[in-house]
Amino acid sequence: MKNMSQYKKFILYFFLFSCMAVFILPITNIYIDRYRVFNAVINHKYDTYYWRKDGKWEFNHNDRIIPMSFLLNNKHKFDSFIFGNSKIGDMDVRQLGPTWYKLNYNSANMTEHLHNAKLLIKNINVKNIILTVDLEYFYDLELSTQYKKSVYPSNTLAWFYFYRKYLFKRIDTKDINFLFHKDYNIVQKTDYFIRTKSNDNRLFIASNSHLKHVNKLTGLRYKETTFVDNKISKTLSMIKELKFICKQKGINFTMLFVPFHYKNMLQANPNVINHIKKELVSIDSFYDFTLPHNYLVNNAFWRETFHYTKALNDDIIRKLKHEDEICPKFGTLLTPKNIDLKLKESFSLYQEILPSLLQKDQQFFPHPLFKKKTNTPILSINSDKIRKNCLNYYLVKENK
Repeated sequence: MKNMSQYKKFILYFFLFSCMAVFILPITNIYIDRYRVFNAVINHKYDTYYWRKDGKWEFNHNDRIIPMSFLLNNKHKFDSFIFGNSKIGDMDVRQLGPTWYKLNYNSANMTEHLHNAKLLIKNINVKNIILTVDLEYFYDLELSTQYKKSVYPSNTLAWFYFYRKYLFKRIDTKDINFLFHKDYNIVQKTDYFIRTKSNDNRLFIASNSHLKHVNKLTGLRYKETTFVDNKISKTLSMIKELKFICKQKGINFTMLFVPFHYKNMLQANPNVINHIKKELVSIDSFYDFTLPHNYLVNNAFWRETFHYTKALNDDIIRKLKHEDEICPKFGTLLTPKNIDLKLKESFSLYQEILPSLLQKDQQFFPHPLFKKKTNTPILSINSDKIRKNCLNYYLVKENK
């Protein structure tokens, strides 16, 4: 009998210790909550980064889940949305109207844009959607398996999988540092739209350190093997699906191709890029901001070869509102009728200005097709307009 009693105690203690062993990690993660999943300030008035004492920025919480939580809890506040990645991070979407909201994430892809759009359309009376298209979308299709980059779960099972990943994540030194030293400071947002960072580089013109950094970069981002047919096809299918849903629901749909630095634009195979653009225009006409322009060939407007300064985002907004741009002729509406002509003009002009780009940039390696001579005449293109200096406005603005 005594043995039986000891056996029961052993089973009880074993069960209790097992529960402690299983639940100690989730409880610790809930308490620390470094990514602000459970302790989110749902009014959304803080940034997605925190400032560490060592001078580096780090993700402060899941920047995919919290904005969606905010929107779904404020269903009548916003009815128009722009989807994008980090390129539109400093875009002031308020210029489009008070009911506009910007849903952009670092390393975003088309899969999560479609996922979020469906959730919003299901729960909110959506009136407008602007989809920004990036070449990254055509080779990065998978949803993230990281807890800090997970999309907003759309059902109970999805929530279960998310919490399983987050609650049982391994504790690392940053968690411990966060717990004991509190060397973080939540960056308060002045509004719902602009993500501001203290001591940030200049918004309109890149700093001298950034200019030196850009000049050193080779920009070898898009190789021949980067774009695979099936991934291109899947991305186009998702864009087509989003367009179809918008048409079905009476939602205004606008699409634009975000700007690319010349190092990235000219290293990619132009035939592949043109194929993507022709497929896009078959879905819907779109604004193309990758055609030759001073913004794209002037490093002063780039932080590095992927992220441009706020000047470009401001002019994109002006283009969407049909207002005069600070630097004219930025962005062209491509339609089924004009796309062939515009792509030929673009290719010819890039070929024309290529020698001067190569001369000033020793770390620039364009695709061989741009170096080949073609029989296509330059179609009355004034290359001086491309080289036109649009800095004066921004120099004055920055010095104020």
